[in-house]
This record gives sequence, structure tokens and C-alpha cells, in this order.
Amino acid sequence: MNGFSSWKFWQFTNKAATLGIQEALNYLKVPTPPLAEDALMGPLTRAAIQLFQGRNALAVDGIAGPSTRAALQTILLHAAQNAA
Repeated sequence: MNGFSSWKFWQFTNKAATLGIQEALNYLKVPTPPLAEDALMGPLTRAAIQLFQGRNALAVDGIAGPSTRAALQTILLHAAQNAA
């Protein structure tokens, strides 16, 4: 990858995904107080993911896997439509 290792690429994409999840959870006011939008998957981010999962009948594991990300996207779309 021309000096950009696959590990660095994974870290970059993972941090971008984590930041997006933090932003989405904050927008939906899931955690109180809001999460720091620092792109780090720390214990507060995992706890907020678990809270979101529990509120939306998802498996509560603190991992933003495909089902959790899909539910976040669907709920964000509905929130955006209702805000318009």
C-alpha cells in the first residue's frame, strides 16, 4: 500500500467508524452526558452502544456490528425526516 500499511489503514477506518458511531449516539441523545467524540472505543462508548442495543431489542454486546449499525442508520434517517 505504498508506505501505508494495512494495519494503519485498518486503524484509520476503524477510528472513522467509531467516531461516526459516537456522533450518531450523541445525536440520538443515547448517553447522558454525551460521549467525547474522540474516535476511541473506550468503556463509555461501549456502554452507550449497550444502552442503544438494549433500547432497540438488539443483542447487547457493546459491539457496533452490522445489526447495530443498521439500526443506528434507520433511526437516524427517521430522526432526520421528523426534524425536517
